[in-house]
Amino acid sequence: MSAARYVAEAIGPRRVGGVYRCGYWGITYRVERIHTGPGGPIPWSEWAIAEPDLDGPMPGRTRTHCTAWDPGVDTERPDPGQRRPPPNERQEGAGA
Repeated sequence: MSAARYVAEAIGPRRVGGVYRCGYWGITYRVERIHTGPGGPIPWSEWAIAEPDLDGPMPGRTRTHCTAWDPGVDTERPDPGQRRPPPNERQEGAGA
């Protein structure tokens, strides 16, 4: 596996401004920065994510880490104030 592919898979669906739930820690966070390449905040890693906690024991705390996305437990969340339609609600234009 190439280094670029490894980094992309480790970051997963996370994007700057996106809101996610860490299944391991049970904390919701917003991605503030994603750094890839050499010279990042974690010298031994090719990538790092900075994310402030939105809830949990220390809301507002920003963590910088290189923990890979775990699709088995980590989830994307709607932005606070953004409505996510219920699963049974059809989108216009969807088949019958």
